[in-house]
Amino acid sequence: MKAILARAQNKTQDTLGPFLREVVFGVHDALLTNIGIVTGFVAALSSVRLIVIASMIDLFISAFAMAFGTYLSRISEQQYLEEQLTDSKSVTDILGNPIAGAVVMWFTYVIAGIIPLLPFFFGVSAQSALQIATLLALSVFFLVGLLKGYLTQTSPLKSGLQFLIFGTVAAGIGYLIGTYGQQFLG
Repeated sequence: MKAILARAQNKTQDTLGPFLREVVFGVHDALLTNIGIVTGFVAALSSVRLIVIASMIDLFISAFAMAFGTYLSRISEQQYLEEQLTDSKSVTDILGNPIAGAVVMWFTYVIAGIIPLLPFFFGVSAQSALQIATLLALSVFFLVGLLKGYLTQTSPLKSGLQFLIFGTVAAGIGYLIGTYGQQFLG
């Protein structure tokens, strides 16, 4: 059984390895941003339709920004390292393909970012949808943290708890800003 788990871990590392940075960063940033935005909108607004539209706009603009940022940062790293390296290994072999990294970042961001919005599509009240969205997002935070710990051979529990804490803080910040912003602006 241990050998089967080790093979599965190696296969997962081989598949995700070149894009682990984008997957972890994309999921983490999308969930942090969107649970914060959704909680803030629910605190400030009563219209589920407006909450969903505003959150979707942010989701897709942010996904584009993250993908484009990934592409530009990888290109910049490559250009810098090409000036520094004289080794036979190419910079792309070391850093990975910038276009593939950007595509992985975009898809990861959109998939993770849609999670806090899902409950709002099922006709429940904004408060009920928020409770479900928060539970979903925090669960995914914890699971992604566990997976990251597993893939990096660090403590999965510690990694899961770190992700969970950051997600909880982001949700709280969004809710506080939405609540006080709505009260302040009327």
